[in-house]
Amino acid sequence: MDDTDDFVKPQYVPAELRYCDRCGLPEAKGRKLRKCSACASVVYCGKECQRAAWGKHKLICRVMDGDKEVLQTMDAKVRRLGFQSGEAFSQALLDFIDAHTWAFERLTSAHILHMGGIDALREPPKLVEIVLRCRPSYKVERNPASAFHVIGQGIHPLSAHLCRHPKAQENWDMAAATRENTHNTYVKMGDPTYVCLIPVMYVVEGVSISEMFFYPQYRWTHPEPPPKPLLSDVFTLCSSSINESFPLRVTQDTRSVLPGKFVRSRGRWVWEPLFSEWSHFAVDSSGHRGLQNTVLELGGMAHLPELIGAISGL
Repeated sequence: MDDTDDFVKPQYVPAELRYCDRCGLPEAKGRKLRKCSACASVVYCGKECQRAAWGKHKLICRVMDGDKEVLQTMDAKVRRLGFQSGEAFSQALLDFIDAHTWAFERLTSAHILHMGGIDALREPPKLVEIVLRCRPSYKVERNPASAFHVIGQGIHPLSAHLCRHPKAQENWDMAAATRENTHNTYVKMGDPTYVCLIPVMYVVEGVSISEMFFYPQYRWTHPEPPPKPLLSDVFTLCSSSINESFPLRVTQDTRSVLPGKFVRSRGRWVWEPLFSEWSHFAVDSSGHRGLQNTVLELGGMAHLPELIGAISGL
């Protein structure tokens, strides 16, 4: 990559990288963020910012070039899972994480609160690890919400991760500027409860391809810690929405958190809610069996709207 490369329209932008890597501006009407066309790991609001950031970003780009060689060696293994290449597998992983971002972010917050709060993860530094298993499929169009499922999750020392994985320390150091810029962006938003970014590592069982994200974490402001039953319900609801493929998202019109599904529309996958509001859902009606079982496990519909509201505040 050089500073004259054209931008390419991003197919996926992680939540923590939806801001220009140099100036921190978010995407807005009339301002479209574009990925770096070489590594696709950062976005910029224009060529001016891309050129200004190239001095530091070229180091990260070189790391990404090395990762492409790793992906090529994975082709034979991922073909047995129904993927054409390691790059296709990696993209499917990103699409899966994006499909379930709301649930993954709440799972991360629940893990942190269960550990005693954000300060418990900062000294010594820790990360959240989510272990996934790929669901083999040979369909041409693979539903992004059901390509993987969660088989394990927990919190581990960051130092252990950096020692255990080849090139992890190098990649971590090279990405320092991106982490700092993203952190500064959240600071500029002015939310006094914002504390820091927490690394979340997604690892796929049996495949040497992983992704690390950085989710913003906010201080718990209530006088009492969250009750353990609430955190248990968070784990149940969020894990079930991921593994049973009813991805939870905030609707654009009502700003409600609703379960949905991905359908094909005009050649791409689009999320649509299963219903327009929770009151329209009946456990004993025909519908999504996984959602029905989850609602019953959580105590029925009477408890669910309150639970969703509490989880949204994590």
